[in-house]
Order: sequence, then structure tokens, then C-alpha cells
Amino acid sequence: MKTSRFSQLLGVLILTFVAFASSGKESSTSSKPNTLGKQFIVHLETGKNWDPLLSPAQQKSFKQHTDNMSSLRKQGIILMGARYAKYGMLVIQGDSLKSMTELMNNDPGVLAGIFIFKIEPISIFYPWAAANQ
Repeated sequence: MKTSRFSQLLGVLILTFVAFASSGKESSTSSKPNTLGKQFIVHLETGKNWDPLLSPAQQKSFKQHTDNMSSLRKQGIILMGARYAKYGMLVIQGDSLKSMTELMNNDPGVLAGIFIFKIEPISIFYPWAAANQ
């Protein structure tokens, strides 16, 4: 079975970030321990209201979106975030898929239509050894 380079890169990124998030190490920017429960992966893309002629900082509600992401990180909900190609990815944790979907639905960037997202539960089966060193 042939897989695209993009699919392979995405798989490596997901495994790397998920494994790092499961390593038990806290981020130096997190003020709370990571004890909120189940983990989820969020894939972000630009939405219908994203204006390709504007920089990210010029997009409607982008500042509020970044403020929200910063707050979620400080609360220990966001374990890791990254950009790859033209996409964004978060590893988050919370009590249920429903509550985490609601959390993302209420993000100012999603509400403004500059971002859309997909969210799925993840099960860590192969932690990244380098994260434990």
C-alpha cells in the first residue's frame, strides 16, 4: 500500500507530539499538572472567513484566539501545539470528547470562521523515549 509523503509526515508528527505529551513532563509554562483525563488530537485548518491577503495577526479575532490558546495552555488543557505545512495541531486533555469539542467550538477563531477543526480521541501506545531522558 502506497502512502503519500504528507500522510507519512503527519503520522510522524502525531506520534512525536502524542508521545511527548504522554511523557509525564510538565511544560514550564503550565501552572497546573496534567491531570485532566483523556487526551485528544485537534487538527486546525483555515476556515471560510480566513482572508489570504491578510497576515495571521490581521485576521478577525486572531488575537482573541491566541489569548484563548495561551489560557488553555496555562490551565494544562493544551499539552502541545504545533504548526505543520499550512495546518495546526493541538494535543489537549479533558474529561470527554463532547466537552473538548465544545471547548474548541467556543474558540474565538472558530466562532469568527477563520479556523475549522477536527478532533479525535487518541490512545498512546508507544511513548517517545527521548521525552523521558
